[in-house]
Amino acid sequence: MSLYTIPLSAAAPQTVTATLSGQSCTIDLDWQPQYGLFMSVMLNENTLCSGRLCLNDTPIIRRVGTALPGDLYFHDTQGNADPELAGLGTRWELIYDGRTS
Repeated sequence: MSLYTIPLSAAAPQTVTATLSGQSCTIDLDWQPQYGLFMSVMLNENTLCSGRLCLNDTPIIRRVGTALPGDLYFHDTQGNADPELAGLGTRWELIYDGRTS
């Protein structure tokens, strides 16, 4: 597997499910107007992270030391800003990089 874009809508809260590296993943997103976008990730019903702040091009789940052998991050397709609610799924893409090093 290489890069995979996880489909999102410009709404919060939202929950999306995806199969990442052959494993069932549930991603919860919540928008806090004063602070930004937060993510919680469950892998096969086990919590990998809870309430993690989402920043542009910054791994939310790092492959080292986790059951998920890849990186999960947001990428700004129009610049270098942190994710905002109105642009989720368009300007800001949620990317899973499943390439192994």
